Amino acid sequence: RIPASFNGVVGLKATWSRISEHGVLPLCWTVGHAGPMGASVADVALAYSIIAGPDPAYHEGKSQPLPHLDELHNTNLKGLKIGIFSDWFEDADPSVVANCKEAVKVLELAGAQAVDIQIPELDLVRLTHFTLIGSEMAAGQGDRWEQRDWKKGRHL
Repeated sequence: RIPASFNGVVGLKATWSRISEHGVLPLCWTVGHAGPMGASVADVALAYSIIAGPDPAYHEGKSQPLPHLDELHNTNLKGLKIGIFSDWFEDADPSVVANCKEAVKVLELAGAQAVDIQIPELDLVRLTHFTLIGSEMAAGQGDRWEQRDWKKGRHL
């Protein structure tokens, strides 16, 4: 996930409102929400288990059971299916594709099953997604944009 993937770290995008956004700058309300980043999956899981859950200052928060780490080190993935959308899975730098294929092999050795999937009308979904993000960012940041001196060239 962006921005973690651009920085060589692990990131988790939790279910919307699973992590309090009290005090977080509102980037775009449907897809831009807080989540932990760390050096490893275990680090991110630990951070998530600490920050997920109800927050009296965040009224949109979901009332869900707290996450637990009981199965964090369970390496038996029998019964887990991994959906691979080949059109995009293969559409990356060759070294990235090779590393992803190697990761799938490791997961299969642990018992997971990789299955090819199709995502109907994905190009339309992607266009809609980008349109919504841009609109929400403009709406959410409009006031801040107007208040910035650099908009008027005073930063030079």
